[in-house]
Amino acid sequence: MRVLLNDREISGLDPRLARRIRGRPSDRAVEDVALAAADSIRARGRELMLLLFGTAGLAAFLLCVNVAIVALRAPQATGYAVVACAGAAILIGALVAVLYVLMLGAHRRRVEARTSTAQLPAGTTVRVDGSGLTVDGRTTGWAALNVDELGVRERQGSESRVTYVERLVLSDGARVIPLDALFLGSGRALLRQAWYRLSAAGADR
Repeated sequence: MRVLLNDREISGLDPRLARRIRGRPSDRAVEDVALAAADSIRARGRELMLLLFGTAGLAAFLLCVNVAIVALRAPQATGYAVVACAGAAILIGALVAVLYVLMLGAHRRRVEARTSTAQLPAGTTVRVDGSGLTVDGRTTGWAALNVDELGVRERQGSESRVTYVERLVLSDGARVIPLDALFLGSGRALLRQAWYRLSAAGADR
C-alpha cells in the first residue's frame, strides 16, 4: 500500500497516523456523486461564501447592537459610534473578501493539481455501507477490496491538529476505484467511513 501525507509519499502507515485516521463507525450509509473539477471549485466557493460571509453578517449585526446600546445610553456619542462601527464593518468585509479569495484559490490549485491523477468520471454514484462499496450500482464487499493508495491530509486547526483520509485508490481484481475527497461533495465523510470499514476488514495491511 502506497501512503502519502500531504501529497508526499512516506514509508508506510505508522501506528500513530493509523490511530489519527481511524474514525468512528456509523450505521448510516453515506452516498455521494463524483464531481468534475469545475463543480468541485464551485461547491467549495459556496461553502466558503456561507461560512465567511455568514460570520461577517453576524459581526455586522453585533456592531449594530452596539450602536443601539450607545444610542440609548449616550445619545451624544451616537455619531462617533456609527462612524466607528461603519469603519469596523468595512474592515471586516475587506478581510473576509481577502480570506475568501485566498482560500478558494488554494482549493482551486489543489483541484487542478489533482486532475492529473485517476478520478471517477463526473456523475458516478458512490455509496458506503456495511455491505460494501457501491460504485455506479456495482457493490464490492470490504474484504474483497485492496487498498493500493492511501492519501492523508494533516493540517493545524485552530485548537488542534486535524488529520483525515483525503484519497483512496482501491482495487478488486477487476477494476481500480479512485475515491478523492476533492472530487466528492461529502468526500471526507464518505472516505472516513470507507477507511474505517476497510480497516475493520483488514484491507489496510
